[in-house]
Amino acid sequence: MPALTRRLLQTGIFLAILLASCGPEPAPVKPTASISAPSTTTSSALSVVEAPHADEIRFAIIGEPSADVNVWALFDEKGASYANYAVHNEYWPRLFTLSAPKREFTALAAKEFPSPVIQTGEFYTATVNLRGDLKWTDASAFTADDIIFTVQTALSFELTFDWKNFYNPAYLDHAEALNPHTVKFYFKQKPNIAVWQYGILQAPIIQKAYWESKVSTSAAYLPDQTLRAQIADTEAKLALLQKTISEIYAFMPTLKKNGPDYRKAETDIKRNQGDLDAMNNLMAQLQNDYANRLSAAQTALFSLNHSAEPTLGVWMAGETQASAVTNIVNPAFPFGAPHFDRAVYKFYPTENEAVSAFQNNDADFILSRDGISSETANSLAKDASVKVISNQSDSARFLVFNHSRFIFSEPAFRSALDCVTDRNVLAEKILDGAVMPLESFVLPGAVFWYNADAKNQCSGMDEATRLKTAVNLLKSAGFTWTKTNGLITPQGKIYPDITLLAPSAEFDAQRANAAGYIEKQARALGIPLTKKLVSSDTVLYDVYSSGDYDLALLGWRLSEYPFYMCAWFQPWNSNPFHYNEDKPKSACEAFKSAIEIEDARAASFDVQSLFEKNPPMIPLYTTRAYDVYKHLSYSFAPFGRLTSLYGAPSLAMPAP
Repeated sequence: MPALTRRLLQTGIFLAILLASCGPEPAPVKPTASISAPSTTTSSALSVVEAPHADEIRFAIIGEPSADVNVWALFDEKGASYANYAVHNEYWPRLFTLSAPKREFTALAAKEFPSPVIQTGEFYTATVNLRGDLKWTDASAFTADDIIFTVQTALSFELTFDWKNFYNPAYLDHAEALNPHTVKFYFKQKPNIAVWQYGILQAPIIQKAYWESKVSTSAAYLPDQTLRAQIADTEAKLALLQKTISEIYAFMPTLKKNGPDYRKAETDIKRNQGDLDAMNNLMAQLQNDYANRLSAAQTALFSLNHSAEPTLGVWMAGETQASAVTNIVNPAFPFGAPHFDRAVYKFYPTENEAVSAFQNNDADFILSRDGISSETANSLAKDASVKVISNQSDSARFLVFNHSRFIFSEPAFRSALDCVTDRNVLAEKILDGAVMPLESFVLPGAVFWYNADAKNQCSGMDEATRLKTAVNLLKSAGFTWTKTNGLITPQGKIYPDITLLAPSAEFDAQRANAAGYIEKQARALGIPLTKKLVSSDTVLYDVYSSGDYDLALLGWRLSEYPFYMCAWFQPWNSNPFHYNEDKPKSACEAFKSAIEIEDARAASFDVQSLFEKNPPMIPLYTTRAYDVYKHLSYSFAPFGRLTSLYGAPSLAMPAP
């Protein structure tokens, strides 16, 4: 899996955690970035009409029972799993969340919106005021010290995966408590939206009183100051030796070859190179020692007992059995109670076993990272008591170009191919309705970030009009056609044969069939495109390693926060697609550097508009995901699907 794909997958998991604590969104509405404080009651309507209530909501999770992990392992790679997040992610408080259904940036543990980020000496700083009425489940007060302790632990143990997304060490230096209810964050460089609003401000916070003494025993394994000083000293000596060698090499051309000064320079280079080799060996040993100590510390941290840990979320741990876990409602949670007293999670090794439990009335909702199969969904839909909802998933497919090849340098060519690619035909006829069409670079369900106006110019056209428009696009750019040679480039050359890489049906039948449709549509324009069906690994290797490709069909999981649009093409001068155009680059820089949500939204809209006018790649479709449940009701439509929110136990209601 390429590094970018893995990062996006991590981000998708991370955002699912955030969303699960606040709920999903409805059909698109006018987005807002305003801040609001959550009500301490569930709804003003409850004073008139009693809310529906039941003893428990029951989930069947497809997969083996997850290992018992503490919070430090849970949000690191060791404990990161769909099942673990489904059961545990709502135990801990956050400063802010994204509300349902409007996706408003909403205060939880924070009392109000943070101060502006300002430069203070060598740092950038911002402060957050906390609510003064929050209590952990052991009845102790939630204070700024809990945040400081969480930050310090994540940074000092160099925790990875979601912890690194939450508290990014490339930006965050430290935090301090100005008083029990005010925290000041110090940044090494100016933070952006991903680091601040979608990182630190929505990160889990852990109780200091319970964990401090436990964590200190693990901290004893961390690299000590002596080792850190040795590494810093060795780095300095390496830099000095490398500088000395470079200066001698630069000076040698001015010396008479084989003269005494020249021979002395050769001797000096040999001596310094020997010292450099020895210093590199020493550095390798020191770094290996550092890595071993850090690994030992992390292992010790992840192994710490967490029984009876105080938490501060809507749910808290209840009974744990070999193949089932029960969460119970936290009665002290101040932001409204769920409609159930308990959430019960049972684990089943296969989809068939989970479905059997569901049909035998042992579960209300089937949970799986990728949802259930369409065959199962269609079968269950025959039961009138079962609710089967099909949603656009976050797993999207794109047609990508190798922009380093001159044949793709003309934007009109890419726009013409975009124009003749009818996503509705592709989704409904070619792929038999198993997918959902995607005409945008941001999923429509990501309401706040979705630019509804950024659609390709052929959206809604019939096939004949699409073809005519595409032909006109090519003509306007100087392309012509001849009966004998087909498409002729603006330079008067025969358009060369090009190849579209896609996985074969053995690996991905949908992409294989999509490749056939794109081949047909391209040839309707006179483009000599031929699909080449290979293994999935070959597609990834040719795009990300060898770079030997013309076009390819790739897939990513798209997060709600859409900076992935720009991450695809970074670094701008050497990304796998060789895309490096000035206007999108500037818009992406504005998006990346924005620290206010409205500024980031405006920049993201600019990126989407530029990409639609001059597509660097072509969005095609998303996979279709299914939510299957009974005895339940939901008052909203989700971003992605309910299974990406782990069934939203805090927002589900008993069916009337």
